[in-house]
Amino acid sequence: MNSAAEGSYVEVLSGRPSGRLTEVRSLVVREFERVRALRHEPDVSPLAIIGEHFASRVDDEDAEAAIEVAQRRAESLAGSQRPSNLAVTSFAGEAFDICALDCGWGASEAAELVRELAAVLGEPAAASGAALFLAASRNPQLMELPPRVALQMQLEILVAFAPVEDVSVWVGDTARRVHCVAQVGSPTRTMRRIANRVLQGGSGEAEGRQTIVGVPVYRWGVPWGAIVARRRVDDRDAVDGYLTEAASTISPVIERDMLLERSNARERLLVDAAEKRLLRLGFDLHDGPLQDLAALADDVRYTRRRIVPLIDAGVRGIAAGRFDDFEARLSALDRSLRDLSHSLESSSVTAGPLQRVLEREVNSFQYETGISVDLKLRGHFEPMTRSQKIALFRIVQEALHNIREHSNATAASIDVHGRPDRIEAHVKDDGIGFDVSSTLVDAARRGRLGLVGMGERARLLGGKLDVRSSNGSGTTIEIMLPRWLPVETPAAEESAVV
Repeated sequence: MNSAAEGSYVEVLSGRPSGRLTEVRSLVVREFERVRALRHEPDVSPLAIIGEHFASRVDDEDAEAAIEVAQRRAESLAGSQRPSNLAVTSFAGEAFDICALDCGWGASEAAELVRELAAVLGEPAAASGAALFLAASRNPQLMELPPRVALQMQLEILVAFAPVEDVSVWVGDTARRVHCVAQVGSPTRTMRRIANRVLQGGSGEAEGRQTIVGVPVYRWGVPWGAIVARRRVDDRDAVDGYLTEAASTISPVIERDMLLERSNARERLLVDAAEKRLLRLGFDLHDGPLQDLAALADDVRYTRRRIVPLIDAGVRGIAAGRFDDFEARLSALDRSLRDLSHSLESSSVTAGPLQRVLEREVNSFQYETGISVDLKLRGHFEPMTRSQKIALFRIVQEALHNIREHSNATAASIDVHGRPDRIEAHVKDDGIGFDVSSTLVDAARRGRLGLVGMGERARLLGGKLDVRSSNGSGTTIEIMLPRWLPVETPAAEESAVV
């Protein structure tokens, strides 16, 4: 909690409110007395009080469910004993992280939570605020988020609990230039200069502008980056403590990002190699079978012109109709092969938004098969890496191919959900289903690796694929791909630093 907010709160409780605080004095005192009474009630758990604090303020189903899980976990760890202050604070920190990520909670909600926690635990607000910051910033579940999201979350937590604002993280490149990779507020040229000085081992404080400070972010004992912030209070030691703690929690995020970058580089090589093979196949289709098909269509038209006039008038119409059917089938085959050739080009997948690419594939599938497909996309899908977009599209494409060839389905559905930390997709059909284990074994023996290839695409990007089916019950394919984008990508253009 910042000192201004804490001072106002103490002023209200001490009975010496200023003019603007007079109106809220009785309300705050009543709330404080309510919490204090609950704290001394032997049958009321502090976890229940803090849980109710969140339940009364959260209106997001996913967040509510996640908070309930965290509360049950904390209660089970406490058993029949009254939970310790550390357990209550840890639960409050985890729940705040959930709300910050899903509901956009910030400094005002943090200040309110600190007051509630201090009253429940009987501790000074400053101590509860610092403990809550540690619990929220050290929450292990933050490491499950993509590095860029985790880094931004750490800064949001810092601004919510620490007496700072306009926080930014800076890194240097091989040309000894610094770039802002994450921020809350607006980075300035002064902040850039301080970050550059910190990375070179210099002071983290601006001359003549003592409100802007910076601390290094270490990796293996070497400064990798810098956190720079504008402080709101004169207590430099307290601000340094918050910034140093934030730097220590950011360092593992950076380490994980570097590991993912190395892994992603290898995955890109594999994906690019596979896409090159598909692209070559597309060219081969265009230069081979499609050209042969065009020549065959010309031969059919030539034959029609020569033969139909020679046929007796009584059956000439029937013969012409048969030629019409044959030409229509050739035209449909030509269109199908051209669509296939186009879909094999990775540029057709990555050039547009994911929704448009999937809609094009679904429309083509429905036109060719007559099978109804319900396509739903929820959440956000940008930014996604090129490899992620290609993998997701190819998996959905292969799933639709299997529905067409093997399912005898009349309807199917595709549900894609872009969550903050992952992309999920479900492809379902109402077909005849199959025995998954025996089908996979048989397909591998015959060299048909469609399902295996789908799983391998997901695995290469750190995800997973699950196939659920049985005879007569349809098939469901579930795909999960974790989000990942490098932290090193600058969060703001150079022109945004003023």
